[in-house]
Amino acid sequence: MFLQLLEQKFIEQNLPENHALRTEHNPGGTMELVKNTHGLMNTRGVLVNTPLKLRHYISLQQLKQLHYNLIYPYLSYAVISWGNAYNLIQKKIQIKQNHIIRVLFFATLYGKSTESALPLMNLLDYLTVGNIFTLQLLKFSHQWHKKQLSMSIFDEHLQYASDVDHSYHTPRYAVKGIFYKAHFRTNAGKKTTSALAVDCWRQLPFEMKNLSNFNFSKKVKQFLLSKQN
Repeated sequence: MFLQLLEQKFIEQNLPENHALRTEHNPGGTMELVKNTHGLMNTRGVLVNTPLKLRHYISLQQLKQLHYNLIYPYLSYAVISWGNAYNLIQKKIQIKQNHIIRVLFFATLYGKSTESALPLMNLLDYLTVGNIFTLQLLKFSHQWHKKQLSMSIFDEHLQYASDVDHSYHTPRYAVKGIFYKAHFRTNAGKKTTSALAVDCWRQLPFEMKNLSNFNFSKKVKQFLLSKQN
């Protein structure tokens, strides 16, 4: 109950007033979301100070719940929109997440003996910022694949390869539901949300693609954790 009240109070105080979902067509909004996330995870901010103080009084399992209730929403909020930002920007947020993980485990935070956060994240089944983006992107792609998105506008960005390229008109490709991958000459084109969605979907094992939404999310998370190193 305490953690729920803490989460509710924090969100009421810190959620941006204009929190509409930004898209790849609104890069200014995307950068605003990145700055908001980075600012909230500042080393001196409440997202760090809260677990720093509470770690002395509650169990690791409760701290884990605190992370998912208080911190994870800000890492995953509209991540489909800002997760394809330049690696340098994404790295800044990852550094903040690493710092929080080290805080939970009383690990060395600074200096040459700073401990790697990745083994600690894997121990708690936490995804990196990049994999949080991949998970949400795959969940969105899965909803489109299962025809659960009410807006047909997404059909302009996601298409089956068999519907576009006649070389894919074979039973094998039709059953596997492979997405069509457009060709881009620039890095900006390759980093668009739709292009990354196609790449992520193609790397996913076939048996996962037709799972229910609940099972899909669980299986994909485990799949990403198994490759997280």
